[in-house]
Amino acid sequence: MPSEIQTTRASSRPKLPQTLTANWRPRLLGAVVATLSCTLIWLAGDAAGATFVVSFGDEHASMDVTIWAVIGSVLSAAVAGWVLLVVLELFTTRARTVWTVLALTAAAVSTLPAFGYEADTDTKLSLTFMHVAAAAVIIPLFRRRGSSAAGKTHQQP
Repeated sequence: MPSEIQTTRASSRPKLPQTLTANWRPRLLGAVVATLSCTLIWLAGDAAGATFVVSFGDEHASMDVTIWAVIGSVLSAAVAGWVLLVVLELFTTRARTVWTVLALTAAAVSTLPAFGYEADTDTKLSLTFMHVAAAAVIIPLFRRRGSSAAGKTHQQP
């Protein structure tokens, strides 16, 4: 009897191929939609007059936030979140819960620099909206289960 319980617990965590194939559609959709939404926010901010130049106290330490930087940043964050979620799914049955707490924390912390750098108001608002939009899209879509049978390995029989 104990061996059946151990087998059930061990088999409740998916293997790598199952994890990768089970939930890729909503996660890919999340990465693409988050990137598109942040790109649209950048374009709207640019049309509203945002300069997208942030300064870190010294006039020589400024950075232009280009549309390409936005696209690259959002895609990088989405891929990093996806990889972390896959790793958690391989090692724990509470992967989505743990990942959600980490993702919400990262999203909250990512908005803090808006209070520390110098930029025009339109730039600060646009950049903050991008962070919120990316989190609002990525977190629920990455949590969503795929429709394939492999994604159902987390559920108890």
